[in-house]
Amino acid sequence: VYQHILDKKKAGKKLLAILIDPDKLTVDEAGELAIRASEDGADLLFVGGSLLTNGNMHLCLEALKKNSTPGIASHSV
Repeated sequence: VYQHILDKKKAGKKLLAILIDPDKLTVDEAGELAIRASEDGADLLFVGGSLLTNGNMHLCLEALKKNSTPGIASHSV
C-alpha cells in the first residue's frame, strides 16, 4: 500500500482514502460502504479504530474485500 501511495505521488496523482471504523458499522453497512466507495472512485480503504471492541474486524474486512473493486488497496491498521 505504501508503495502504491508513493507511486501516485511521484506521478503527481491525488488519491482518495476512506478510514473505516469497524466498531461503528455493521458488516452489512461495511459492504454497502465498499460498494459506494468503489463507485465514487476511492483509491484506498483503511480499516481501524482506537478500541476495536465489538469483535467484527475480520467480518468487516471480508465484507469490504468482497464488495470493493479490485483496484482499491486496503490495509488494516
